[in-house]
Amino acid sequence: MSLEQNRMVQTYLDAVCSQIKWQEIHGQVKSELLSHLEEIALELKNDGLSEQDAIPVAIHRMGDATDLGWQFQQTHAPQRNWPLVGAVALMSCLGLAVMHMLDTSGALPGALHVFVKSAIFTGIGTALLLWLHYYDFRKLRPYTPHLYAGTILLWLAVLMLGPSLNGKSFLALGPVLIGGYNHNLFINYIGITPCFLTLALAGIFIGRDWTNGSWMIKAALLLIIPDFLYMISNTAYLAVVYTLVFIVLMAMSGAQKTRIIGFLLMPVGLILIKLVLAADNLSLLNSIRSAELQGISMPEAASAAFHTDFVFLYLVHKFGWLAGAGAIASGCTITLVLVRAARQIKDQYGRMVVAGLTAYFTVNFSWHVLMSLGLAPVASVCLPFVSFGGTQTIVNLAATGVILSIYKRKNLLNLTR
Repeated sequence: MSLEQNRMVQTYLDAVCSQIKWQEIHGQVKSELLSHLEEIALELKNDGLSEQDAIPVAIHRMGDATDLGWQFQQTHAPQRNWPLVGAVALMSCLGLAVMHMLDTSGALPGALHVFVKSAIFTGIGTALLLWLHYYDFRKLRPYTPHLYAGTILLWLAVLMLGPSLNGKSFLALGPVLIGGYNHNLFINYIGITPCFLTLALAGIFIGRDWTNGSWMIKAALLLIIPDFLYMISNTAYLAVVYTLVFIVLMAMSGAQKTRIIGFLLMPVGLILIKLVLAADNLSLLNSIRSAELQGISMPEAASAAFHTDFVFLYLVHKFGWLAGAGAIASGCTITLVLVRAARQIKDQYGRMVVAGLTAYFTVNFSWHVLMSLGLAPVASVCLPFVSFGGTQTIVNLAATGVILSIYKRKNLLNLTR
């Protein structure tokens, strides 16, 4: 029995939804109520009532529209993840404080003005976070194959046409007028590709059969192509990050353990060998291992990157292990909050996006800390929300906006199947 076109039913559903301020859930509420009404009406019809008589009785049994709408308003209100907001805000404030200290202490060579620039980047990222958290990212799922392809194509264009700075290719956006002067604007596009690929893979992996040979070949290409591009882009550490995110999403989509292990072993060995065998990396790693962090001068290469790759090292070197422990505790808090959030999300695509971004954050955070302590290969890994860097700061805050957008709708069901 279908009551969807019945005027009395539609009037009742509209009356219920008029009490719910969040219009985005009206469709799900109507679908849920309509299903219950059809069940009740069918039961009444089987008891001998005509369809015309069963409909008002079914509506009466459902209850007063105003009261029912108020109950839905209470249970389906948008969800706010305040622990995540607080932890990210704390890390961002820590980053700004460190940049201010670096500026005023003269610890960095030259006049970089990292505090002012960091404040601008944080402001832009925060504005993007606030804007993105209103967008329903579940709607992106049908376009995830296009997102993956577009990410790779732009990547190739950057490698072939983009300017090279310190051995890495950047996306040039042209001159920008700031303070009466023209400044060339460059974006570290390759450094943020893992975020785009995470959004893409989360949609591509849903509903896949990991025992199907044809799909396995396609999945292997989805892993190998970016890893190869990371290797030739002089960003081997990002290949490790991407591979681990790929593995997490594989597991979330139901892949068997043997398949996961096979995919994990494909690229990681060669990547780690390249990272470890770099002569400069080994020299700096040994220097860090032999240094007592507090009270002595650090290796020159590390000191020159106190604001980026070794900001955790600077915290411990300047303020001791208590400051380092506080930074680690904040990072662990964000990870735990994200893991808990991923488990609460009903929508499969949203759940996988949050899981992938959680893996991305955790790997970067852990690598930065371990590298600073001489326990991991040295690479250009920023401490999320703390290290100086326009592109990374803005994208990390934007990714937080994506997570908040998904969590806001954590009680909603899948829009697409």
